[in-house]
Amino acid sequence: MTNLGKIKTRIIVAHSVGLSPDEVRVIDCDREDGSVLYILDKYKGHNLVLGFDKVPTKEEARDRIKDLYLYGVEWDFDDEFESI
Repeated sequence: MTNLGKIKTRIIVAHSVGLSPDEVRVIDCDREDGSVLYILDKYKGHNLVLGFDKVPTKEEARDRIKDLYLYGVEWDFDDEFESI
């Protein structure tokens, strides 16, 4: 992914869930496939890490964040249930 693509993706990820791009950390892995990691720290109580190798649409980013968040909520629920 180009540097401009990385910046666009950071902005899209942030705006897809109503955050500032400054709230999205970026880890450039320098991989051959162009993958870049985008991190949302403490997003509604969860740390989310998304990987993209191309610039997503706003809807694609939002769906990926929503899925990760719901997986985290489900995991928390399962952990609480098992401790009873």
